[in-house]
Amino acid sequence: MEKTMLKLALPTGRLQEPVLQLLRDAFINFEYESRKHTLPIQGYASVSEAVLMRSKQIPELVAQGHYDIGICGLDTVHESGRKVEILEDLSSRDSYGKRSGEKVDIVLFGAKKDGYFFWENMPRIKVLSEYPRMTRAFFNKRGGLWKRIKVIPSAGSSEAHVPAHFRWGVCATETGESLAKNDLDVIDIVFSSSIVLVANRKALVRKEKSEEIRGFRHQLSGAVKARESILLKMNVPLKCQAQIIRLLPAMRKPTVSPLAGINDFSAIESVVPKSVLNMLIPKLLKLGAEGIIILPLLSVIEKW
Repeated sequence: MEKTMLKLALPTGRLQEPVLQLLRDAFINFEYESRKHTLPIQGYASVSEAVLMRSKQIPELVAQGHYDIGICGLDTVHESGRKVEILEDLSSRDSYGKRSGEKVDIVLFGAKKDGYFFWENMPRIKVLSEYPRMTRAFFNKRGGLWKRIKVIPSAGSSEAHVPAHFRWGVCATETGESLAKNDLDVIDIVFSSSIVLVANRKALVRKEKSEEIRGFRHQLSGAVKARESILLKMNVPLKCQAQIIRLLPAMRKPTVSPLAGINDFSAIESVVPKSVLNMLIPKLLKLGAEGIIILPLLSVIEKW
């Protein structure tokens, strides 16, 4: 029986390098050539080739069934309005528990000292937006405010036209640095986006494809979870063992093993989120833990 192959769409532009690095971290190898849109996949039986394209095109092409799965920005999914299944958030968290690297905000911005906080006195305003659908939804949630807004679609570089040609604009920003350099301020966050794995809904109801999609999803999510976690190993006095086990985060329960030739100590190991590590280590030491070892992880796949 011929094996089911998945059609995969990948983004170019800002998301390309984070996504390609995620594939590497998930042990999905590929041959990348600059300016070439096809990406031969090696060592992964379900996907032989991926196609690189603009992130904004991916939700529509996946929804139409041209591709079974795609990786793109969550903002492009919402802006497209296409019906795809969002399977997994693939953005990782830093040691402080915040999304990093792959996070972007869609913001409403204007000139500094614009007086935009007085919503109730706001005149009719044209808003130049790279995300017209989300911009309309944003203002629709603010009562009758949307009646005073005319949204003008923009292909990009909206900062160049605010406030000279339009009072406000909507664009994507990671740091806000470009806005600040152009004497512009963020008025509000329209949408917070991240990298997501999406799938064609019809592909998910076909058993042979749904299982391959699930396997691909686990491969990627395992790499993301590994970035956020470490393996913590330590030696613990038996008298403190119960307290330390209660303190330790774990996927289920920490693993406990006897130490050879030492009856009053045990070895404990557990997968721990990086975000709690700095607070956790002093507590473990105070309880009597010794020989603490912190190890990086390559993948964390909990279950099928």
